[in-house]
Amino acid sequence: MRYLPKALVLAALVSLQVAAGTALSAGTVAGVYSGRIVPGVYIGDLSAAGLSPGSLRQRVAGVFPADTSRVNLVIDGAGKTWTVPYASLGATPNADALVHSAAARLDSGFSGRILSWLGRPLHLQPGFLYRSDLLAARLADIDRSVAVAPQNAALTLVAGHVTLVPAKDGRRVDIAATTAAVGSLLPLAGGSVPLVWTTAPPAIVDSQLTPLQDLLAVYVTRLEPGQTDRNHNVALAARLLDGTLLPPGTVLSLNGRLGPRSAADGFRPAPAIVNDALVDEDGGGVCQIATTLYNAALLAGLRIEERHPHSLPVPYVPLGLDATVDWNDLDLKVANDTGYPVYLAAGVRGNQLTVEIFGHRSAPEQISVFTKVTTDNGSPIPPQADLVQGPGGPDTVSVAVYRRVVRPDGRTTTELVSEDYYHPVKNQPEKEK
Repeated sequence: MRYLPKALVLAALVSLQVAAGTALSAGTVAGVYSGRIVPGVYIGDLSAAGLSPGSLRQRVAGVFPADTSRVNLVIDGAGKTWTVPYASLGATPNADALVHSAAARLDSGFSGRILSWLGRPLHLQPGFLYRSDLLAARLADIDRSVAVAPQNAALTLVAGHVTLVPAKDGRRVDIAATTAAVGSLLPLAGGSVPLVWTTAPPAIVDSQLTPLQDLLAVYVTRLEPGQTDRNHNVALAARLLDGTLLPPGTVLSLNGRLGPRSAADGFRPAPAIVNDALVDEDGGGVCQIATTLYNAALLAGLRIEERHPHSLPVPYVPLGLDATVDWNDLDLKVANDTGYPVYLAAGVRGNQLTVEIFGHRSAPEQISVFTKVTTDNGSPIPPQADLVQGPGGPDTVSVAVYRRVVRPDGRTTTELVSEDYYHPVKNQPEKEK
């Protein structure tokens, strides 16, 4: 026996209805499902056939658990498990949406029943609506506890040779993808979802450093043992400077690199030179990183865009070779005019602060820095002399700093880098910024 396609059957039945006109009574057309939901509509395992919207609403209410305080979303990842209560996500039953969708299949007469017969069954899923922003906030908390920071490529000295430390990717929680994996509804009896991860790439990759095979300069200054807070500030500043990659033609602002020196940023109160006196302020000691970088930059042949001296001598470098910084006021700016990238490494090892500058040296130049120190009456004095006020002592000393470059062909150039003036101190300072 051959069967007619459903579309033809539908067309024939509709034509019969039109032809019959009012021959069919209203009661006959409406049938048993008049004003009720036709067969083929399911909410979970519950059939909605024959139910009015009001009756369906009552039946749907019984589908949801009466007590949701123990219903949770379990999140798994990185060998850990987090239990997130539905209530913390603002979860609410989707009962209204279920009834609204089911009511779209109300019997609307003979043709409506035919359309229902020809259409696919409607399966509606009960669950809990939730606030995606609350889930995202919880996932952000989880990310902070399990994220693996990327490791930038770095350069270091090993047995006197420049060595590349390869970069490593990091790992973060993909909040958007994890939320998508949860879906738009939370299951009735609780659910679980694995964390979705995304790669966190390093800011500096191996290929950026492989051409930099020369140690352009290294400078070391000494830290005073026992000055815990000051040395903490120096080490913190060194960590912030460490790993700086300076592209050719760019200028490094030390203030921009270090940021504000406040307690909120991890800095501690320590002695600093302010108006020719030592006073405690947050970040005291940071000028030693400025001074050490300044000297390394001079020896690397880099151009100094901005530099300011202290008003008093400091004990960790010769007169004239110091540099002071102050947030939003005094800065140290170093320009990379080498034509190649320059990489800065900084760190505290024991009681020594070291700044190393790596790059590419086209020709082996010999760079040296020297000073000439004179008193206010023009008398020269040794650069390392203690300038202590006393009977017959100088009121002011002048320090001229020179940089000499000897090229492979023997040509020598000498430039005046700076000329500064200092006031002798009553007692040689043991602690300063």
